[in-house]
Amino acid sequence: MIYIREYLNLSQTNIVDILQTSNDRKSTLEGYITQMRFRYNNASTSITNLEIQKAELVEFLDTVSQRIETLKAQMENNFSGNKVDATLNNVDTYFTLRDEYTQAFTDIVFINQFLAQYSFLNNYNSGILDTIINNKQQIIDQTYVVIPDTGSEYLRPFNLIFDEGAVEL
Repeated sequence: MIYIREYLNLSQTNIVDILQTSNDRKSTLEGYITQMRFRYNNASTSITNLEIQKAELVEFLDTVSQRIETLKAQMENNFSGNKVDATLNNVDTYFTLRDEYTQAFTDIVFINQFLAQYSFLNNYNSGILDTIINNKQQIIDQTYVVIPDTGSEYLRPFNLIFDEGAVEL
């Protein structure tokens, strides 16, 4: 949770304000990009690891669920057969299995929340990174682009606007 909070704080950073007060816009921007890439990559690794953990827990839930159903049948047979000790042992085992099931289920709920938060942050920050990286020099030089009311229709013929794939950096 701490890592997600740090990542969220970084993505909420007002980079424009920081750049306006910076003595070295290039270093500041490059540092920000480095931190964003680092957080993005770590979140991607965390997503992969969490997906693996989730799959293992789901498999564990299925196994425990099957064991619980088998145990219920045993409890019924033992109770019907008036086997007191076996029935009590079954009850103890049942409660243990239910606890394991509840713990694994709760872990899956939290993993799903972490996955949602990491995915949201990575999706949001990939757009910011893409914009900053493709316009890095313009941001450093404080170059401005004015998009006319007519939109980009007339900007393209004058080579004033490019699609990202058409530009070599």
